[in-house]
Amino acid sequence: MYLRAIFATAVAVATASTGVTRAADTAPVPRAVNDIWFPTPRARTPQDHDEPLAAAPPSAFPGLVFVAPRFDRTEDGDQFSERYERALQKVLPRLMGKQSLQILPTDDEHGRLLKAQLNQGIQEHWWETRPIDISGTEPPFTPVIECLTDMRVAAQRLWAGQPNELAPWLEEFVVAAKHWESYTRLRAEIGALAPDRLYYVTRHRLRAEADLWKVKNGAKGRAAPPAANQGDKGKVAGGEWLGEKTLPPSLFPSVVLPPPPDKGDPKWDEKRAEQFAKRCPRLNGKSGPSVEVGDGTFEKLLKARVHQGLLQLRWYWTGGRGAGPDEYSLRCDCLDDTALALVELLGPEPKELAPWLEELLVDAKEFERHTQLRVEAGALRPSRLNQVTRTRLKIEAELWKVKNAK
Repeated sequence: MYLRAIFATAVAVATASTGVTRAADTAPVPRAVNDIWFPTPRARTPQDHDEPLAAAPPSAFPGLVFVAPRFDRTEDGDQFSERYERALQKVLPRLMGKQSLQILPTDDEHGRLLKAQLNQGIQEHWWETRPIDISGTEPPFTPVIECLTDMRVAAQRLWAGQPNELAPWLEEFVVAAKHWESYTRLRAEIGALAPDRLYYVTRHRLRAEADLWKVKNGAKGRAAPPAANQGDKGKVAGGEWLGEKTLPPSLFPSVVLPPPPDKGDPKWDEKRAEQFAKRCPRLNGKSGPSVEVGDGTFEKLLKARVHQGLLQLRWYWTGGRGAGPDEYSLRCDCLDDTALALVELLGPEPKELAPWLEELLVDAKEFERHTQLRVEAGALRPSRLNQVTRTRLKIEAELWKVKNAK
């Protein structure tokens, strides 16, 4: 549940600029620009009790923040809860249900469904954002971010082509994402949450900002990859792909995992991390994203989102383990979201995109192998393997489209 400490803390701090003006093609990009957008954790020391955290990447919208009211020790919890909620309603009138949705005479069935979907999200978000969790327990961490993401997609569909209607909703999604990012950082800094939670929330904050940036600047983003060649439309091999107890095959058997170290090796995790670092230089940061001359704010937001995904994946490689019901959802989301960001960033450049997706597929296959072993040992429900395999197949589908584009 929310800690009392957060009541006395300003929840969001604006630490960003609004972007960098395009420089002349001959001017180099200062190293400091890359350090700001792609912060990395400092080296761990023997004095560290917890995993060092990376700094927050900047915001393209520093003015969109919620500063939480301070807890007055003269008031009781109910009084503060009411004051806290009123403060949220001022900056999030739509997401907190203060500004009600209405079904209009011009709404068709699809529009009504989308508004009903948004309304359910508003109710869910209201419960998750209250300053005191009435259950008295720490809830699963992913639902609130999944709720906000689902609502954002619904709003974009509902008000597609209507930037004046859509922009205020997206602004509230950015404020809410920053609110949760700051809360998550506070929890991670005291060791109450693992670092992957922070990288997860930061990725989704950057995703919300990129969506808002496109609406406010009339940008369509990078073009999607060309239409894929449909290939062979002959007989479908149903059993092989649609079996109940067997994993579907990989379309890319050449994308293989490095052989694991000996099981009894005391430095197994360390050596495994070294193997993946060598096999996946992009994911390891050896040739990762960087700010280039001519990059605008939108490109920086996408690259920073990819970088947060890489930080999360590297944490898993180096022995980091999630805890609780979110463990598998967090890693699947990381793989899926990083792939989507790369497709949007590098869509017109398939030769650049394909190696990135191949490395993500290596990680997805390793995650699938690990999950399968745990399911076979009876340590996990089979549904977890279904979840991880779905993620692997989504990455393969994106890679197939790139490799088979006309």
